[in-house]
Amino acid sequence: MPLPRPTLLLLLLGLALGGCASEPEGVVKPSGQAPVVLDPAAKRTEQTVTFADLVTLTLPPAAPGLVWKIAAHDVRILRQTTAILPPAAPGAGQTVAFVAIRSGVTRLRFVLVPDTGDRVADPVDTHDVVLSVK
Repeated sequence: MPLPRPTLLLLLLGLALGGCASEPEGVVKPSGQAPVVLDPAAKRTEQTVTFADLVTLTLPPAAPGLVWKIAAHDVRILRQTTAILPPAAPGAGQTVAFVAIRSGVTRLRFVLVPDTGDRVADPVDTHDVVLSVK
């Protein structure tokens, strides 16, 4: 017995939408790990990572009332996979993760600002990260 037309349409629609939850073809999935810990005494960090690495940056610890924010980031080379996360322990730094999705050199700029929730604030400190993706 053939399925009634509305049931067949709903079945086909369900199958079509089921595939929408997956990532689009060509999305780079992490295949390696590249932890990078930023030196609080330095203003610039340079690191070489591999294509498709999950790059986890640990920012310098911030004083109470201050947080790190991303001021510059090239989405053509790095895809951000997490927000800037709070420190895992007292005295530790915030972390943020990216996937290296294209070879090249990119610069990320982080600014340390008062945690007021304002979109614009004068930075207390900055840190540049230069990543070479091979």
